[in-house]
Amino acid sequence: MNRHLTRDIAARISVAGFAPGLEASEQTLFAASIYDKNDEAHPEAVIPRESALKSEGAELECTFRHESVTVIELDRKN
Repeated sequence: MNRHLTRDIAARISVAGFAPGLEASEQTLFAASIYDKNDEAHPEAVIPRESALKSEGAELECTFRHESVTVIELDRKN
């Protein structure tokens, strides 16, 4: 979660126990304004958006968008 109103946060995340070539995706919930909402007229105005994450070895590069909640899903290669 990034609660800052204007600043995105870049992060490099080390993931122990995952092989190099880690596959990961993220779902991020955000809107153009903190006042945007889902209602009867616009039931999908604010929905999670999915994207792939860039990995280098067992590390991920991720930018947490301002005013957002992010879920990261990892795929372990065995």
